Amino acid sequence: MFFCWTIPMGISPPFSQLVLVLLALAIGALPLQKTIRLAGSLQLDLQTWPWQRSLIALLQGSAVFAIAASLDLARSPLYLLALLALSIGGYLTQRQPLLAAIAVAFVWSDWPTATIALLLGVVSIIVVQNSRWSWAIAIAAFPIVTALMHSQDGLRVALTVLLALWLVMVSTPTTPALDQVFSRPERGVRDLSSLVGTQAPVGHRAHNLVQLHQQSGATPQAWVLQPGDDPEWLLQVADVTPEEPLAVLSSPVGGSLQAEDCQIVRDLVELRQAIYAVLADYQRQPVGSGVAIILQRSPLARYAGWVMLRSQSAEILGLPGDRQNLHRSSRPRDHYRWEGQKFTPVSGSSADLPRTVLDRLVARFEPLQRSLSPNEELMLEWADDGEQAWLLQLFVTVCS
Repeated sequence: MFFCWTIPMGISPPFSQLVLVLLALAIGALPLQKTIRLAGSLQLDLQTWPWQRSLIALLQGSAVFAIAASLDLARSPLYLLALLALSIGGYLTQRQPLLAAIAVAFVWSDWPTATIALLLGVVSIIVVQNSRWSWAIAIAAFPIVTALMHSQDGLRVALTVLLALWLVMVSTPTTPALDQVFSRPERGVRDLSSLVGTQAPVGHRAHNLVQLHQQSGATPQAWVLQPGDDPEWLLQVADVTPEEPLAVLSSPVGGSLQAEDCQIVRDLVELRQAIYAVLADYQRQPVGSGVAIILQRSPLARYAGWVMLRSQSAEILGLPGDRQNLHRSSRPRDHYRWEGQKFTPVSGSSADLPRTVLDRLVARFEPLQRSLSPNEELMLEWADDGEQAWLLQLFVTVCS
């Protein structure tokens, strides 16, 4: 059975609740997504540990309970205010409601109620095959079970309902889909279709992507945050997950900022860091320059690479792995020349790309090739997810 202990801290009861709430808020707001630097050049990146999130949730929830126990508040209904503060702290700094940490702290404090509520929550998630509402139903189990287990404690039930309402509000997507929200020019974000035929100041990289989208129809969904617009509202509606990652790219407008970056992000914390890293680079550029930010769906690719496309031929480079693997590689190992409807491996190349991948890629770039003049060259970034090929970026050059 779980137990509660008391440590004399010299804090009078009227202030102990305030101390608990403030400490819980601070624990939730801690920036735990940072890289830890050890002696020398050794670094530990917590984001690379598969059990990192569970460990952090366990530590956060246990820390709040330990503080509450030391203040003799672990069994008090006001303990629920500390859990609310914990969630608010996580949401304000990381846009994370800290559901797992809340569950841990709840189990430590009232394990019979928490166990029943968690079981009902798991059942609801399994039964309700709708990710938009299954979590809301699971969270609603907590106040219902609390009302049954503590029917004489009205304050506890009321605070549990308040906590549940907050968690439902910040955990359930209530905004429109990205393709609807991001197509509203008045908010500073444009989808690719809305930029066709315009002279919007979003830089060559973004306009090249618009051209590629218009001519090939083979680009993943993408949106452009225009220079000078606040990205904070965007971070509140962006849906990015490990299953649906985003690529963050800069599109310079004037100045000397080079568009060579490509960061793949898999959660909101990484998205925030990537966007503000681009903006920080822009702030160091000369007056009169600017930068647009491109958010592009990043396919979960099996192969990725580059194509140097001319009117009569093409050089195809590729390697196994996704887009991030491509940008980390100094040079793709697979290299083919495509000319006269024939693939020829270049000397020294491993030539391991499947023929089906090459055929899908050619079908994508042939419409672009037919529009080229003899002195033009296109450089394309591509990826293949095993079912279809995608064209991700376009760079236009003129051959000498």
